[in-house]
Amino acid sequence: MHECVVQTATTLMLLLGLAQSHQALATHNRAGEITYTHVSGLTYEILITTYTKSTAPADRPFLYLYWGDENGAPVDSLERESETLLEDEVQMNLYRGLHTYGGPGVYEIQVEDPNRNNGVLNIPGSVDVPFSISSLLIIDPQAGHNSSVQLLNPAQQNACLFQTWIHNPGAHDPDGDLLTYDLVPCRGFNTEIIPDYFPPDEVSPGDDSFTIDPVYGDVIWDAPEIPGIYNVAMRIQEWRDVGGALVLVGEVVRDMQITVEMCTNQPPVLDPIVDTCVVAGSFLSLFANATDPDGDNVVLDAIGGPLTEVTNLANFTNLGAGIGQFIWSPECTEVRETPYQVIVRAEDNSNQVQLMDLESFQIKVIAPGVEMGGATPVGNSVILDWNSNPCLSELPPWKIEAGNYHIYRKLDSLEWSPELCETGVPAYTGYEWVHSVEGLDVTEWIDTSTLSFGATYCYRVVTSWPGSGESLSSDEVCATIRKDVPVMT
Repeated sequence: MHECVVQTATTLMLLLGLAQSHQALATHNRAGEITYTHVSGLTYEILITTYTKSTAPADRPFLYLYWGDENGAPVDSLERESETLLEDEVQMNLYRGLHTYGGPGVYEIQVEDPNRNNGVLNIPGSVDVPFSISSLLIIDPQAGHNSSVQLLNPAQQNACLFQTWIHNPGAHDPDGDLLTYDLVPCRGFNTEIIPDYFPPDEVSPGDDSFTIDPVYGDVIWDAPEIPGIYNVAMRIQEWRDVGGALVLVGEVVRDMQITVEMCTNQPPVLDPIVDTCVVAGSFLSLFANATDPDGDNVVLDAIGGPLTEVTNLANFTNLGAGIGQFIWSPECTEVRETPYQVIVRAEDNSNQVQLMDLESFQIKVIAPGVEMGGATPVGNSVILDWNSNPCLSELPPWKIEAGNYHIYRKLDSLEWSPELCETGVPAYTGYEWVHSVEGLDVTEWIDTSTLSFGATYCYRVVTSWPGSGESLSSDEVCATIRKDVPVMT
């Protein structure tokens, strides 16, 4: 696409030099990621999130950032915006800044800090290996502007020896892009891969496994065999349909520490929650159920875009006794082609290390179908009319103009009702696409095909607009072509 801008050795030496005065201090960096939001034009807001040891003397009121281009200072200093104390001596730090890029390109935003935690078992000599995180910001005129994923689940979670550990970053994409997940090596000097890095399940010989689900993002360690601290990195990539091909439009990497302790606690167990859908303007309610093998009390909560990042927010209530309820009534503003992801978390109240189970599931918000007016035969043609889609009043003018009504036709009637979450008009129904009407404010079409006298033709209409995917199908309307009906002139 575009040539990636890379950091020069001189710049990296400057970056390390700026932080050199901190080398003698105690180590502190546990986790972090870089996210960004498109503001306007070529200007983006960059947010650095780090998780540090709150009691360590090495603190960072300022953090040095490489923007990934040469438009301005190659290394900039961002002042800490906020610091939040979490559990287990973890402090979450936020640094925010604005930057305007010179034009299209692939920009690698980088942060490097010398103070990675000491004693990381899968990074030999970790005290001397910098903590480095990076994200790709891609400006591609063909793909359009992009904001990165937002990671809604903090990078803070401990583990117990011989017990399954699970984490999900809780990625929400504000643009509705397709997300994929994979594990990548941690990075050090010059944000290059640490040469001696190895995955947590290779620290000792055994049958444990460390994996990530490429679709849902669940990271599962089944199960730790040696107590200590480990660091892992997960990459979230965004893909967008550009001219019929999926194109990479951005990526974020989270580097995260896992502390494995010797404890006898067992994690709660959540019942599976299946993917589902909801039609805009209707109501979705589902329950989550968890049990604990040790008999500990379990508290349920949930994270995800529907709970914090949309116009019509969902609600999750912990009902007690290991039961939670998720309720959502999305409207047309929430309709999109890619599903929303929700993560239910069940955490016990053990007096040892509190453990957690997760259930990740997806919700597709579907546009309602149109109400048909009728199919009127006129000679060997048919006048088809329908009411505008119920979402019309909630859409911006450009989506109304770019939207379509897709018309399907078949010979003779079919008693068919779509299954739950089934959109459009599937080919197995025998219906065939015959035309698409441009503009959602147009509600009539005349079928002037060569239609046979005496035959009955049936029609269905499906709505779409940019980013929406297909709506539910309309009901069927039919017309019989008769010779005694006047011909259109």
